[in-house]
Amino acid sequence: MDVNDAFDVIVMPNPATDYANVIFTNPISEEAQVGFFSVDGKLIWEQIIEIGTDQINIDMTSYSSAVYLIRIESENYHEN
Repeated sequence: MDVNDAFDVIVMPNPATDYANVIFTNPISEEAQVGFFSVDGKLIWEQIIEIGTDQINIDMTSYSSAVYLIRIESENYHEN
């Protein structure tokens, strides 16, 4: 798999109220880290995702209604 295809994702629903689902179109081929940030760059939440993961769920119930950013990175790839 081309590294650039490794983190092709869909985030839904948008807007999210209870949970945001981060769906990887291909299972993760290397360990990666997902970071969830406020628009001012403050890290809100992060998680290590293991090889083979095809979806993660972010519990949104404790966050206010706002715009958030997701960063996905591994040793070989970085995507905002």
